[in-house]
Amino acid sequence: MNKLVKYGSLFILFMWVGIIFLFFASLNQNSFKFIVQEINFYQENPVPKISLYDDEKIIKNLDLACKPESFGYTEKETAFIFPDKKYPKCYRNDTDIMIDMNFDTNLFTMNCSGKFVLGTFEGGESLQEQVFSNLVQAYSEPVSLKSEEWAFASCENFILDNYEHVIYKLRKNQKSLERAKNSLKGKPINIIMLVVDSLSRRNFFRKLPNTVNFLNKNLSSDFSIFDYKLHHILGQNSDTHYMPTFFGDIFYQFQSKMAKEDPYYDDSLWKYLHERGFVTLFGMDYCGDILASFLGKKPKFDHIMGKFWCAANQMYGYSQSATKERCIGNKNAHEYLLDYFLQFSEAYKEVSRFSYIHLSTAHESTGTVISTLDDDLVGFLRKFLGFKEDSVLFLMGDHGMRYGNWHKTKNGAQEHKLPLFLIIPSNSVLAQIPESSSILKQNSNRLISKFDFHTTLLNLGNFPNEDKEEIKLKTSKRYRTYNLFSDIIPTDRKCEDIGISNHWCGCPHYEAIPTDNTMVKSLTMLIIRNLNLENLFKKSYKICKEMSIKDIIYIGKIEAKDYYSLKVIFTIKESETAIFEILLELSYQELPKRENEFFESKNAKYENFKFYKIKYIQRLDDYIDGCAELVLLRGLDPLYCICEND
Repeated sequence: MNKLVKYGSLFILFMWVGIIFLFFASLNQNSFKFIVQEINFYQENPVPKISLYDDEKIIKNLDLACKPESFGYTEKETAFIFPDKKYPKCYRNDTDIMIDMNFDTNLFTMNCSGKFVLGTFEGGESLQEQVFSNLVQAYSEPVSLKSEEWAFASCENFILDNYEHVIYKLRKNQKSLERAKNSLKGKPINIIMLVVDSLSRRNFFRKLPNTVNFLNKNLSSDFSIFDYKLHHILGQNSDTHYMPTFFGDIFYQFQSKMAKEDPYYDDSLWKYLHERGFVTLFGMDYCGDILASFLGKKPKFDHIMGKFWCAANQMYGYSQSATKERCIGNKNAHEYLLDYFLQFSEAYKEVSRFSYIHLSTAHESTGTVISTLDDDLVGFLRKFLGFKEDSVLFLMGDHGMRYGNWHKTKNGAQEHKLPLFLIIPSNSVLAQIPESSSILKQNSNRLISKFDFHTTLLNLGNFPNEDKEEIKLKTSKRYRTYNLFSDIIPTDRKCEDIGISNHWCGCPHYEAIPTDNTMVKSLTMLIIRNLNLENLFKKSYKICKEMSIKDIIYIGKIEAKDYYSLKVIFTIKESETAIFEILLELSYQELPKRENEFFESKNAKYENFKFYKIKYIQRLDDYIDGCAELVLLRGLDPLYCICEND
């Protein structure tokens, strides 16, 4: 009997070995290679952690040409510039009331009588600002739909001007699906750019703690994350984000309100992706003409979310720059975009998908409204990362904050120059691109721009095919660009190598000049005098001492064709600890005014220069201590104040 059991067990073992052998034998060589790559990848690449002050800790120890002196506001500055603030939820306790859009029956229904308005007709979506004038109708029975995707509704009568219920549902575009099926050559991939307007890397970590915690503790073993510390802007505004990302290095100009529908279509990323089996989505939470002025009023994405926000503007007084929660119905504005994307991903899972989702939650002056995104973003990530497919999520800012007083200090200006950039690919994608995990990790500590991002997106459009050199030339013939997944960016890369002017560079290289320079000393004394006058004007003379220069301890110079950039570090007689740093630009021509300008061009009669401008003033000492709280209570900036009792 024991022998029978023994031989029976051996028979079962051999049977399973045979089944496993037949399974692997049935695989082609590429499939077997892919399985081995995945197994090796998961063993060698545990999920990395991301952390707020990793930027300084890591970058300062690397031999890089671009090494910012500052990555943004310090912890102490943050405490009084961006205090934590709780915002109320948008949830309403009226769940018994239901509205629905059923695209199988093509009917809009409500379970109450009241009023409603539908949007929008086929071909009616646009990136232009529009006066919303759709007809408000009384509801009494199911309403036939044509091409509408959203509705505002109320169970109250026409006298009251409110719409407490909102629905936004994706209507599948069958023509787009068939086009993508016919042009798809490889496996489907899902690529999403989730862009939070005006979000610096540091403010992401400060104000979205639940999201950071989720990515560190709950990111499944199916995904990896790469945190880019030197993702750099190319200029001040969103056009220097949009145009290189979507078109590469092309000449463009702003259009008038009569903008063409898609003026740069032949050079566009979406045309390139349409030819390779992608369905595309462009979603934003903005009603205005800014995007249309450089992208065109009707870029040829398969889905556009535009007119809804003009309707919300009228129905709810919605503003993408509001310094409070932005409720539309019982949801925050950003939820409609995130929900629509999830519907989009599911509807077109047979083919490749590219989505551009633009959230304006951080597009305001306090730096705190972004916290309303935190829990909703966690919920979104939990759902998106649950999709079992090849995917790449780019969670990023277009630029950092440029509202409020961001440009008055070096730390504020640096946050504007270094927006968030996280790459979250599925490990199944990494396993199909040789050495991509190692390369992405190295590049996360290198200077990158939107030109590199454009090259990367073009390559992902060909996934899983190998990188091609002509793709880089398609991005730019002036600048060397890199695919972030397969090219190691060199350590000697500088701002000028990727088209960033000294005016916007976060890691400029100054040449030290003698500290007894009379022109610089005169300018510094003039600036101190102006600061004293400002304190006097604000009636802070009872708190703040009148300052006078003691020693200039460093002068750095960058000489360009038609201007000088000067960095001056100095001490004052009125404080043993205060150390100031000022960045100046001297020019032969009046320097351009930045948005929300604080320091304007002044007449300068020094050497051959006609104008000078202060770019920022920064304290290098720990100025938050001492009387900072008293100064703040008086509505003053402690950066410029040396207290009388110090």
